[in-house]
Amino acid sequence: MNLQIKHDGFDAIVLDCDGVLLDTNNLKSQAFRKSLKLYPEQTINAFISYHEKNNGISRLKKLENFFGETISKKDTNEILSSYNKLCEKLYLNCKTSKGYKYFIQSFFKKKKLFVLSGSDENELKEAFQKREFSNFFEGIYGAPQKKTDVLNFLSKNHKIIFLGDSSHDFWSAKKTNTFFIFIRSLSQEKNTLDKLSKKYSIPIFNNLIEFTTEFIKH
Repeated sequence: MNLQIKHDGFDAIVLDCDGVLLDTNNLKSQAFRKSLKLYPEQTINAFISYHEKNNGISRLKKLENFFGETISKKDTNEILSSYNKLCEKLYLNCKTSKGYKYFIQSFFKKKKLFVLSGSDENELKEAFQKREFSNFFEGIYGAPQKKTDVLNFLSKNHKIIFLGDSSHDFWSAKKTNTFFIFIRSLSQEKNTLDKLSKKYSIPIFNNLIEFTTEFIKH
């Protein structure tokens, strides 16, 4: 899809982490499945379905929304403890998304780059530091901060584009009047985002290679 924007019209690019920068969406579903192993299979499957349709919001919020008052604080903490440990490991070992290196080579020091995720902020910062990714980004933002709050904050000093792979990413961008681009290949909400893209004329790119190649043309 033609981006139809000028290259120099934006001075900052904000990227979701899971499914845009890192190939972690399926790994995190597996991590939740392991952390919920004491629950009935039907419950686990239902939660995984809910989780994959609500990427972009915090893990605590997902558990609270799905289980409501049927889960104790103790059980919630135990699930989160297990999940957090698994995420710490997967972030250190997962693959970067297709086109990550090309994207960084193309935009580092030319545009301000930020990470905006529903994952735990401290967890992400530690993983990015250990993998020597941190120096490429002006800021790394995650839970418990809301994406809308961060987008509003960044837009005060920058003209930004937000690259995301979830409906939550899109609605966060829309609420803050942020230009949104759907990065599709690793998304767990392809059908939903395809429909939203048609309705709201959202630019779609399969991966960071396609986005970067098109963006630098303008």
